[in-house]
Amino acid sequence: MSKNELKATTAIRYDGTKPRKDGKFAVFLRVTFDRKPKNYQTGVYLTEDEFKLLHADKKKEPYKSIGLKLSDFENKAREIIEEIPFFSFEAFEKKYYSNRGARDSVKYAFEKKIEELFENDQIGTAESYTTAMNSICNFFPDARFVDITPMKLEKYERTMLSNNKSVSTIGIYLRPLRAIYNSAIKENYITKDLYPFGVGKYEIPTSKNVKKALKMVDIENLYYHSLEEGSMMEKARDMWLFIYLANGINVKDLCLLQYKNISDNTIQFYRAKTIRTKKIKEKIVILMTNDIKTIIEKWGNKDKNPENYIFPVLTKGLSITEIRGKTKQFTKVLNSYTKELGEDLGIKMKLTSYSARHSFASVLSNSNKPLDFIRTSLGQSDLKTTISYIKSIETEDHAEHIEALTPFKNKRSLVGATASIV
Repeated sequence: MSKNELKATTAIRYDGTKPRKDGKFAVFLRVTFDRKPKNYQTGVYLTEDEFKLLHADKKKEPYKSIGLKLSDFENKAREIIEEIPFFSFEAFEKKYYSNRGARDSVKYAFEKKIEELFENDQIGTAESYTTAMNSICNFFPDARFVDITPMKLEKYERTMLSNNKSVSTIGIYLRPLRAIYNSAIKENYITKDLYPFGVGKYEIPTSKNVKKALKMVDIENLYYHSLEEGSMMEKARDMWLFIYLANGINVKDLCLLQYKNISDNTIQFYRAKTIRTKKIKEKIVILMTNDIKTIIEKWGNKDKNPENYIFPVLTKGLSITEIRGKTKQFTKVLNSYTKELGEDLGIKMKLTSYSARHSFASVLSNSNKPLDFIRTSLGQSDLKTTISYIKSIETEDHAEHIEALTPFKNKRSLVGATASIV
């Protein structure tokens, strides 16, 4: 008999009520005391048939290993129950989570998250997590959640800086780690006392934002610059202007635009970045100005079938991985040409697709245009200030705001070869 006046019991149970997207259910540890049961996650998910295989006389892999893992959870729970003089769930959980946190592998948690991201076709995020995992697990080999302390994270930061890694890079690597910890706490794998981030612990460094927006005079010179018609340099310039004029659209969304997105003198679409992750979808509305129409007419697909992509970067039937690869290559080529173009024009700032997006936001902000309009246009639904009351934008107001992007057109006429855009 245990030291407890009442005996707490343990069991491995299968939750057949809440399936995941892959049809599997959670397998959990149940602890019952004084007829009150509580369930604890194990991180194991199985179908009903797979769960039955755990009880086979001769288990085959991977079910043999899974069975041993589940037995380990239950055995550890029993040991803790025996150690507690007077059982309570609070006392049990303090020891149970602490012990689990000391065993659980950070690399394993990363790998499970990366696997989930790939399954959801979030290729870019999965690659970012993979890069972060490689850096962190190289510095913290075989790390468990309990091993990574604020002091050790400080040491990681100092080592990275001494190896000429930027503050920005350190942040890029550590934010996924922080997210891994948050998920582990949410799923009851570890307790909050093992969390190494935050005020009074370790705070992820942030670098001062480098200004990326162009001055209006630079945009004007770029707009009117004479280039060889049909050249890649001209195409790169026009694509930069399209991004700038089209709500600062990012290159992936630009590549994914189809002719069916054009409606009532607007281009309407949802950001690829948020369409799978946001419950409330904010549609982005781009006004089809004459400049945008001209760029599409010049560089767009001549076959305007609604299912065709507006710009011939992608083709039908590509996988998510292929789309990402072609988009990255297109971005690389554009940035190579715009960088050279910026240097030719004497623009001090590096001319990239990202600077076009920043310039869109900066110019409208400096023109005192409504912040809510800018945020909605950019599709930044995760900003602090709510934009939920904006459901649509009147065309008249929209046009007035967009005119602020090219004020020089009101004072300068186009002549000869310089009229390459409008």
